[in-house]
Amino acid sequence: MCDHDNNEIKMRVLAVAFAAAWCSAAAAAAQNRNGCAAEDYGGGVEYFPQRTRAGRGAAFSVSYGRAYKNVTVRAGGAARLYQLVQCFERGRPGVPEAALPRCSAADHPPCSRFSVPLRAVAAARSFVGFLEEIEAEATVRRTDAAAVCPCVRANAVVGGGGGLRAVDAYFADSDSAIPGTDHPEYPKYIRVAASEETTAMARAEWVEFAALFYNRESLANYVVERAGQSYGLQRRVTGEVLDVLWIDALSERAGVPAATVTSDAYLNTVASDARLRLVQPGAELVGTELQTALKAVTAVIINGDTLDQSTALSRLGVDEPESYGFFDAGAVRVYQLTRYGAPYDENMPAAPDLLLSDLLKATRDDGPWFNTTYRFLRRVDELETEVSSDKSTCGAGVVRAVDPNAIRQYVISRLVAATTSNPTGTVQYKARTDYFPNKFYPASTSAFTISYHLTWKMVRSRLSNEIYILVQNGTEAVAPNIHVGDKRFTIPVRSTAYQMPAYTVSV
Repeated sequence: MCDHDNNEIKMRVLAVAFAAAWCSAAAAAAQNRNGCAAEDYGGGVEYFPQRTRAGRGAAFSVSYGRAYKNVTVRAGGAARLYQLVQCFERGRPGVPEAALPRCSAADHPPCSRFSVPLRAVAAARSFVGFLEEIEAEATVRRTDAAAVCPCVRANAVVGGGGGLRAVDAYFADSDSAIPGTDHPEYPKYIRVAASEETTAMARAEWVEFAALFYNRESLANYVVERAGQSYGLQRRVTGEVLDVLWIDALSERAGVPAATVTSDAYLNTVASDARLRLVQPGAELVGTELQTALKAVTAVIINGDTLDQSTALSRLGVDEPESYGFFDAGAVRVYQLTRYGAPYDENMPAAPDLLLSDLLKATRDDGPWFNTTYRFLRRVDELETEVSSDKSTCGAGVVRAVDPNAIRQYVISRLVAATTSNPTGTVQYKARTDYFPNKFYPASTSAFTISYHLTWKMVRSRLSNEIYILVQNGTEAVAPNIHVGDKRFTIPVRSTAYQMPAYTVSV
């Protein structure tokens, strides 16, 4: 081989190597840093190329600079500002003050500055679930005594007082937990207002709020987007409205069972999305009032973690059938809303798609079900064991039980089923012949609609707004023209395949 050929090969190898190195550097530059920057600060560098897509809720908002994020939280009628600045390794010049907006506790709204990503935090129990979703539970060094997530308890001091010297920040869920702006530790407090969001996905977006402090916007976008797809798809495959009694607390009054019915707006919203109607919200039901209410509902759901199964059944009168025999022949199902013994607000608002799936499974027998086991509910009247977790699973990543692709697969299978009735092969076309005498009309709440014609059917998916024109084999010559975007199939189909789209995420 001549030198010219060798030089050409070398040039090609160098070109490929340069392109690979450039692509690798570009890919790295296109990601948020999962630690402090290893280089000196560059004024023209975008340190947060991956940004949050949150926008459903009203309780927090964010704006980005090149090396900082301004996060505003509105809670209890007041606003607070948190300025999150990219950190740099020790010895590296960081972001100069002149490149940052003013931030002081004396400002209006008061502002606190944090270096991100955070490394160690304290967190109220109600915020733990959001940190789990972005796999940041190992950073929790202190939490409430009531917190029961084993992944958090494996690393954190649970309960107790003391200062915040060992943590970068404290996620607090109430104004009463935050000292005044003149307090020396005030700058470490972060107000969480997820509980002020009343819709399921707006509250779930606090996963993205948590991610802002860890530079994990990409992961949070993926988690929330997937949960939103699953939640929205499940809302469209439910049936008739069913009555449910959702109880906040059980007690006894003068020796007879008593119940306080929830008036929680968030739970009411999720129940409504599962086509459940909460009866007598906010009521106090005692004795025969409770008995009458229980006889009229499909299921009972009990909030909280303080009641064991036998106590819950006893307070509902199950052990006194002669006086309170409202569980005859399994007429009503009783569930407790709990995870690892925790009340719902520790984990479930971060995963509303799983809670919605549980509610559908708990109240309906005709499917479809997209999780085979309950994640947050347990069947009390059948003495179902507590949902539990082992510390050995901590750090393995978040596993979501409801896959939006599984729901889409169900819809596709229903569409295919609609194509396989009537003629089973090719026909000889005859004018004015109805080739689909056996017609199927889905319920008004179904995920798709069908309209029939003599030689073809039109199927419209409510999930994707796609239109499918299904033409009887042998009648193609008289088939209608289709519009741009519509899809045409000859039926009956001989084989089907479904390709699930791939999800990618960079952390």
